[in-house]
Amino acid sequence: MDKILNKYCPRTGKRVTSDSLTYYRGYIVGFFNPSCRDDFANNKENCPKDTNYFDVLIKETQS
Repeated sequence: MDKILNKYCPRTGKRVTSDSLTYYRGYIVGFFNPSCRDDFANNKENCPKDTNYFDVLIKETQS
């Protein structure tokens, strides 16, 4: 499996689970549960807190 960008869910702060992964800007990102993953995957434009969280992590990996 490719590397997951984050260890902790941006919504709950709990560890990411393997059944709650999706892609964002070419990276695998994770959530604590499939419900949050599906909400994000289907509504990225309506999830600014999540996208900001992942954008910061992406920027840090590129530094």
